[in-house]
Amino acid sequence: MLFTGTLFLLVSSDDFSDDDVSSVKSSIEEEGGETIVKKEYENEKNLLNSGDHGEPNSPIGHIICTKTNFVEYTLAKSSMIPVTTPLWVHACKEKRKYCNPKNYNPDPKYFMRDVFICVADNLSQEDKELIYGGVSAFGGQYLDDLTRYTTHLIATDMNNDKSIIAASANNDQNETRNESIDIKIVSPEWIDDCLKFGRILDEGPYLLLNPTGESNQPRDLNILKSNEEPSWSTSRPEFMKNKCFYISDDYPMSDRMRTTLIDMIIDKGGKISETFDEQKVDIYIGKYRNGKSFIRSAKSKRIITANMQWLYSVLACGVWILPKNYNLLHYPIPREPLPEFHNLKISITNYSGDARIYLTKLITILGGTYTKTLSGENNVLIAAKPFGKKYEAAKFKWREKKSLDIKIVNSLWLEECFAYWKLMDFNKPQYAYLGRDGKGVEGLLCRTKLDETVLNKWLLDSLENSEEITQESQEDPNKATEDALSVNEHDNNISQTEDYITNKETANELHEQKTDDGKEINSERTNDSLRTNSNSPKESSPSSFVSNNKEEWSSRAGRSAKFKAVNKLHQDIHDLNDYQAMSKSSRKMKEYMRELENEAKKAELKSGTSDDKRKASTNPDTPKNKKRKVEETRPYDIKGIVTGCEGILTLSKQDLNALKDIGIKIIPDVTQASDLDTIIAPKILRTAKFLKALSKAKRIVHPNFLTDILQAKKNFTDYESILLNEFPIDKYSLDKTISNEDIMQDIYYNDKRDRASLSTILQSSNKGKLFTTVKLNISPNLVGGSKLITDILEFHGLKHSKVVKSITSSNVNSLLTSDDNKTILVVNKEKDIKLVNSFKKLVSNGVAIEWDWCVKSIFAMELRKYENFSV
Repeated sequence: MLFTGTLFLLVSSDDFSDDDVSSVKSSIEEEGGETIVKKEYENEKNLLNSGDHGEPNSPIGHIICTKTNFVEYTLAKSSMIPVTTPLWVHACKEKRKYCNPKNYNPDPKYFMRDVFICVADNLSQEDKELIYGGVSAFGGQYLDDLTRYTTHLIATDMNNDKSIIAASANNDQNETRNESIDIKIVSPEWIDDCLKFGRILDEGPYLLLNPTGESNQPRDLNILKSNEEPSWSTSRPEFMKNKCFYISDDYPMSDRMRTTLIDMIIDKGGKISETFDEQKVDIYIGKYRNGKSFIRSAKSKRIITANMQWLYSVLACGVWILPKNYNLLHYPIPREPLPEFHNLKISITNYSGDARIYLTKLITILGGTYTKTLSGENNVLIAAKPFGKKYEAAKFKWREKKSLDIKIVNSLWLEECFAYWKLMDFNKPQYAYLGRDGKGVEGLLCRTKLDETVLNKWLLDSLENSEEITQESQEDPNKATEDALSVNEHDNNISQTEDYITNKETANELHEQKTDDGKEINSERTNDSLRTNSNSPKESSPSSFVSNNKEEWSSRAGRSAKFKAVNKLHQDIHDLNDYQAMSKSSRKMKEYMRELENEAKKAELKSGTSDDKRKASTNPDTPKNKKRKVEETRPYDIKGIVTGCEGILTLSKQDLNALKDIGIKIIPDVTQASDLDTIIAPKILRTAKFLKALSKAKRIVHPNFLTDILQAKKNFTDYESILLNEFPIDKYSLDKTISNEDIMQDIYYNDKRDRASLSTILQSSNKGKLFTTVKLNISPNLVGGSKLITDILEFHGLKHSKVVKSITSSNVNSLLTSDDNKTILVVNKEKDIKLVNSFKKLVSNGVAIEWDWCVKSIFAMELRKYENFSV
């Protein structure tokens, strides 16, 4: 029977009447379920907090309602107890299976409940994870494979396997199964705008294929924005008001994804800090429990330390919650899995929806393997109640075979393994408990909190591995923690990933071991994990993990100094070997001596002695002078924007700083005040950023330019000296990296007359003043909205424009007329049929043209002929 072992709470309201409640109640009980009924206004007692006979949890495993303003809802949401409308019950009975509860959630905030997402592989893995996280937080579902349930495929183009398969499936009507598949293939901007505006937007402007699906060519994605106001802009409070967020570098997302998140935070009243400033930042968002910024935020009593899942959760529910008090996965996670979980294969039964996803993530992070089905190879079954095929097979059928011993535990075992970061004893009685009279333990989920002593131990381990603990710590042990956390602004910008690798390589270069799957792990961290496993964190006091003992701090400082000494000795030996090799060649020795002389001359120009330099470091004027000298010797002098590079190039904050150090400054967006000279893009694009930048740029280069430079940085220690010779920017000009014919096709389309080269176009005297002599009447139906369209055109000199919604005999005289005596109306060919008819009827010297006329004019830096774009 479908609902055996589940206790349902039915919450009646004005649109879930007593008669409807009785009908649903009967349907549930016919399928073996039990029911409790209450009115939505009966809030004196929270039934989820009042278990039978003083039990710590209520046996309620599912709530049926049509509204969410009852006292149990908040706790049900945090405990991941499914909350659905009555339609869910009818759907389960009709299909004879448990339907996914997320599709039937009555909360209007979960506006993506009908969306099932798949992301194409031409987006970065980091963006994929963030898209999936956002969709799930707002009620949607996802799977990284195409299925018959997929409603939307997110892709940047049609040149990938998933897009090709989806397009083919859409064309195939599957007549034999009487089933039609309709997967909408949309650009990433669709999901971005849905999240920003809090509603499902019309997919039309974002489709990569024409609605008919007949074209194999990508549709022009002019400007993929929405001009609608966010659904919560007036109804939701700014609960993030004046809160300053810092997003760590261990989320290496694309500019597009970062802009989306920032917009969502700002919409709720928050602010963003590009660098970690302990006095300024209120909320640290990071993925892993390592890195200097994480340590400083976690040690702070003021800063909230959380991750992206927490951020999505508070944005979705509109309520401020503390990450440590709500969900184990709302706090940064360990970077390395738990070694004891490596060979564990774990399956789950009697959990669905968010609860199943939550448990699956815990298993994966701990290092175990989640299996959808149960077999003899499984070690553990996590059960919510003592029912079902998996439970019976593990409990009775397979246990008769002595070689098969599958441990059956509740979710508390898995959560405490994560909270205490150790393999907990399977045989503890609290892990075997599956509810009184078999009513289940769904209510136990998410009641476990992170253990503070374990987190303190984590911080101490991070400090122990940090190179920030110096000899000064020996002299003043009480200051060691403060000193270890005191880093300058330059260090703040180093990515968390590099922090981890650097510490690992420096401290354990000679002490590496491998896991069973061949991955290298930190032996010191492994030993710490083993030590942790031998003693339960519950039984350990905080003092066992945090010590103020002077000898202990001195020992740590000594180890750090020892590692630095080893590295210095290694470098000295390397230099000696190089010198001996040079001494055998007179030519090499002459070159070496010449370099020494040049270095000596440079040193004389700078402040003389090391003592002077140390004094100068305290002088506020010196850094400015030093910065000026560095800038003068940078190999490049480039200010550029990056656009259209999703799936090709992802720049972390560390990358941006590295590029800035060699004179390449990447700016996030184009403004009238932007002093940019370079566009970095894989082809001619129609994005707003690209079109605006054409009014200023003097070159377009392929993203391989940045990729090659960053790769050289990894491969060569003195990479700056080879940059200009190996990677001159002209070598990466777009017309030298892709077919010139393709560029000309993008710019001129079928017009083969008077074609200019890309370099000629970029040097045009019309740059920034192309539309100076033109006055345009603009339809509000243009993709992106009239405001954004006008903004783009103003970058190219447009001074006079007017938004025209309709044309009648009474307002026709108010239309703008250009200097050539033409009245130009820019329209959407498909949506403005009525507007165009009125325009042609009432305006004698009028020209109705598509937005494409503006785009092609910008590309060619000359006004194209109207007749080729007329409507």
